[in-house]
Amino acid sequence: MMTIKKLLVVLVAFIVVGCSSSPYTYHVDSVPLKKGESSYYLKNIKVKLTQGHGAILGDTSFTTEEEMLKQFTSSLNEALNKKGILASNSSSADADLEMTIDYERRYNYGGKALNKPEVSHYVNISKSGEKLVSFGNSRYTTKYAYFKDAAVNIEIALFKWGADDELKDIDLISKLIVDDLSKVGK
Repeated sequence: MMTIKKLLVVLVAFIVVGCSSSPYTYHVDSVPLKKGESSYYLKNIKVKLTQGHGAILGDTSFTTEEEMLKQFTSSLNEALNKKGILASNSSSADADLEMTIDYERRYNYGGKALNKPEVSHYVNISKSGEKLVSFGNSRYTTKYAYFKDAAVNIEIALFKWGADDELKDIDLISKLIVDDLSKVGK
């Protein structure tokens, strides 16, 4: 049987290990990137759109996968620019970005309104073909600031969250990815 003292030591060890783990995987020993300063070029992005339960076959009310790819590309570049870490091309960038975004569009009952999506993303950061850092997040949904999130949830409950609102979700997801990206490096 474990004594209380041993139990506390084990508990503290778990807390320290949990708090010290990084969401980033560094593939080289000395990453030449600086938090909030390094510039990035969005070299390649893939978006996989899946239709969740309630989708109506043949409904063209919502964006296609190709349109969503354009929306994510634009939104990510805008978020990078706002953070001051967007490079205009690969040769002027400190690193290139490759991203994969899996986006499950979830429908409200009836298929004419949306719920919050389920999203997974993976980001690979490289320079001259050498993989430097990677990170990602799986199976999450959008969460706005407190009062905004409550308002969104009310719109969803009233079947009012639609195709135009999906752009807000894309912008929020892009901002979250870029926020994580800006924390890469020393």
